[in-house]
Order: sequence, then structure tokens, then C-alpha cells
Amino acid sequence: MNKANNIDRLMGSESELAINLFANDEEQGVKTIVNLVINNLDLRITVFENNNIDADYYLSTGGRIYPDSELLETCSPESLGPEEATYTEMVSKRIVLDALSRLCQDKSYKFDLFDRVIDQQSNTWGYHNNYLIEREHYDPGNESIEKDLFINLMSSHFLSRVIFNGGGLVKKNSGSKKDYHVLAGQKLQTVSTYFENDTVVDKPLFNIRDKSLANSNNWARLHDVSGDSNISPWATWWNKGSTSLLIRLYENHKNKEYKIPYIEDPVKAALSFAKDPSLPFYVNKQQKYSALDIQECLYNQCAALAVQTELPPSELKVLDEWQKAITDYKKNPYLLSNRVDWILKKELIERKNLNFRKAQILDLEFGRLGSKLTELIQKRNVFPGFDPNKLTSYYSPPTQTRAFERVCQLINISSEEEKITSINWDKINIEVKDINGDESYSISISMDDPNIIDSVFYGNHSDDYEYWSQKTTV
Repeated sequence: MNKANNIDRLMGSESELAINLFANDEEQGVKTIVNLVINNLDLRITVFENNNIDADYYLSTGGRIYPDSELLETCSPESLGPEEATYTEMVSKRIVLDALSRLCQDKSYKFDLFDRVIDQQSNTWGYHNNYLIEREHYDPGNESIEKDLFINLMSSHFLSRVIFNGGGLVKKNSGSKKDYHVLAGQKLQTVSTYFENDTVVDKPLFNIRDKSLANSNNWARLHDVSGDSNISPWATWWNKGSTSLLIRLYENHKNKEYKIPYIEDPVKAALSFAKDPSLPFYVNKQQKYSALDIQECLYNQCAALAVQTELPPSELKVLDEWQKAITDYKKNPYLLSNRVDWILKKELIERKNLNFRKAQILDLEFGRLGSKLTELIQKRNVFPGFDPNKLTSYYSPPTQTRAFERVCQLINISSEEEKITSINWDKINIEVKDINGDESYSISISMDDPNIIDSVFYGNHSDDYEYWSQKTTV
């Protein structure tokens, strides 16, 4: 039995945002854009440059901004539980949007910023969620029966969650009377392999990359790469919470078979559910299941776990909403238009009876950050207890994770004798000049436990916490 069942799981996200920025009608490169964003950030945010990589910045929010290929990547800080992780993800995107809006008060600039994982030519990019797991429960680099059981369990979720997590995509039909249809899943319809270490060339349903960004003897990281980035806060929150619940199910019953259907070809099932999760699919030669059927199987086992052991209140709230979503979908899928992106997108298109071109425009507008539509969705499609005022508090780092420790360490490296040479999630390297300034030496500050920070460290830096708490209210 996992002794930490009632403690919120540490998690965080990486979001690659597609961006177009023009200065006097001349398109700007992504590194230029990142630097312009950094120069126009909210005054509450302090920036720490990673001198080891060009245009790579860590922030006093605990997060990070840097260029990734032709995209702007923003990472949320280490956060505890699905609610905090949703707030910090929203803030990580909001600060980029606000910086660009501030920049474009100068009329010579104009921009578009898109939060989705695919363009209309089916080119994909990344939206990844990360979940901390003790290595004794999951070791990505070690072949074992337990690892196979974990992959099977999580993959059954990853291929069926599209029913509640799908971002929706307008796609042209070929050889059909109707011009187009609305797919439920963006990323899922590009999956090409069951599990894989790579995420660029191959598009895996389940990623087995073994890079913990922590003490690898103690910790592993589930790197979730096949889900959609959502505009709806409810869908973002549900995705994080349901995934954590299923990890917890495995942590408590890792040597047992789960009551889920045997899925003979997970890739084919994923591609089928990406098109329409309502349609039953032959997951094996004997059994036909819809995405909803699989989600109900998974929910039932997590509900049974909640009876057997004490779970965090944050995940019990997700469990309750999971049940409501299943019940509502059975009654009428459109009851979820106030929670699920692809259902709302489909409803809007059908209600307006749009032709293909106008449906494509709405599809793009749905993911364009700052548009009236996305602003409305983020206010309406929220999870229970969502408080928009809480977003302000996450302009400072979450206080019970390594994010707080990293920011405190960075703000205290401020003298002329100390220079940051590189920053990573779990390490800061500093060059220190001696008193006479003639020589220098290197120091490495290790932060290899990303979970709840040491109470001694917290006590020693209480003044720093008060400083950042006050700064977010400016």
C-alpha cells in the first residue's frame, strides 16, 4: 500500500505555443519573439537567464520560457495536485499573452498566439504533462511485468480520454457528400506507435523516456505526450486529476491485473477514438468497446480505490466530476459542451451550419489565445471551486515544491561576485569570484527532490516568501 495516498502528487506541464509576430509587417524569428516577451513581462515577474542556452529564461513564477524549434515553449512550475497545476499552467500561458499584448500597444507590432497541438496541415507539436512517481513503483528503463501492466493501464486511459480531453479538429473529407467532419482528438489522430522513447519522429501513445529531472534513484517521471492542450480549465483539470488517480491505482495494485478490456492494437483503437469516441471499436476479436466504455471501466476501479484508501480531497473532487461526465455523456454528449472542447466546438459549428472554410476559421479562433471566444470559454468551462482570483497568487512560485526553492536560490545570487552559468530544473551552476576578484571557482546547487521542500529550507527563507507574496499583489 502506498503510504502517500492522501498527499497531492507533484506535476507540471510543457506547452509549445504556435506564434506569429510581425514588426512593420516583417515576420520575426522565435528567438527574437522570446526576447521580446521577456522584455515585456509583467513587473511582478523577475527573469533569470540561463546563460548556457540562447534565449532560455527561468522566471520568478517558478516556470520557464524558451524557443523550441519554431515554437515558443512555456513550462509551468512544479505544482501539487490537479487544481494548482491547472492554475500554474494557465498563468504560464497568460504571462506570454499579456507580454505580447503589451508589446503590441506599439501599433507597428501584431501577433497571433495559438494554444493547440496541430495545424490544419496536420503538423503536430508538443503539449506534455509530467507526473512524479517513486521509482520503486515505475522504472522506465527496467523491463518487467509490472512495467508492462503500468503501460497497459495508462495507455487504456490515453487512448480513451479523448472523449473528455479532446481539443477537436475540423478536417476535410475525401470522397464524401459532406465537406468536412469534426474529429475529437488533435494529437491522438497522429499516433503512430504504441510506446517509444522518442517523441519527435515517432508519435507514441505512451512515452517511456527515462529522464526524471530529479534524483533518479528515488524518482521517475511519467512523461505524458499524447493528450491535447485544452482551452477549457475543466478539461485541463480533469485530465491531470484522472491521470494521477490511475497512477495511484497502479501504485496500490501494481502486481494485479486490472478490470479493463484487452486492447489488441492500441494504435488502431487510438486512431478510431480520435475520429469519434462514441463509436464502438473491436479492441480484440471478441469485444467491442467505445471510449466511454473504457473510461467507465477506469472510473469504477478508481472509485473502488477511494473506498479502500484515503485519497487527496483534490482527486476525490475529480473522481466526482468524472462520474458526472460519464452520466451526462450517456444522456446527451452535448451536455458536456460547458466542459469539453471538442464537443463545444462541434456544437458551435453545427448550430451555425458553417461551410468548411468558416468551420476552419472557427477551429483556429477556438485556440487563439486572447480571442473573445477563448476568453469566454476560460470563464465559463471551469471546474468546481475555480476562482479566477487565485491566478494572481501564482505569479509567485508554489511554496511547497522545488519551484519555491529554485526561485529563492536564484534571487539570492545577486552580488557582483556571483554569476549564474546555467540553470536547470534540478540544478543551478554558479561561478564565484574570490574576495580579491583575481580567481573564480564553480559551485553547483543541487535540488534533486522536486516534491515537498525541506521545512528547514522553508524556515530559513521565510523572508523571501514574504517578499514574493507581496510582489504578486503589486
